[in-house]
Amino acid sequence: MLGDRGYGRTSLKDIAAEAGVTPALIYHYFDSKEDLLLSVIAEMQQVLHRRVDAAGATAADPLEAIARRVDRAAAEFTAQPGINRMLLDLYGLGLTQPAIRERGREMLELGIRRQAAAIERFYAAAGVPPGAPPEDLAGVIVAAFDGIAISAAVRGVDADPMYRALKLLLMSAALVPLAAAGEPLPLERLTRLMS
Repeated sequence: MLGDRGYGRTSLKDIAAEAGVTPALIYHYFDSKEDLLLSVIAEMQQVLHRRVDAAGATAADPLEAIARRVDRAAAEFTAQPGINRMLLDLYGLGLTQPAIRERGREMLELGIRRQAAAIERFYAAAGVPPGAPPEDLAGVIVAAFDGIAISAAVRGVDADPMYRALKLLLMSAALVPLAAAGEPLPLERLTRLMS
């Protein structure tokens, strides 16, 4: 319901009615509507992380791991379009409410740390140093995914083409350190993984 109607147009009474419970039961588990929003997003984030990590873990080729991780993350965001609306609401609330901003920042930092670890694994497997600190690269990737989700929600457009473009950018950028190290560029693999 929060993902469909938005935070501002959804009351805890509405959520309770949709769930078939009393508002008192919701207040038993959540301090406020903000707390419920944060809890829903945190749970969705955990599911997303598990699924994305699992998708990349089965790839023997580092480029394929990137492709699988991006594809899985894009599929998760696409399958749950309400998360786009909730992210937009979370970031909007975070601009004016310090407690929301802090919890939102914690969730972002968790995502960035997990992504940085995946980047470190990629470059270790490729045997080359990253072109920038993994934490910085991870921050850009997390911001790009969130930005695409929010942009698609605001514009009312399909995010899939933007996710495909992001995949191309990430995979192309991954090739730069390989080229700098004198490795032959696996352009045929890149083409295959993009299709």
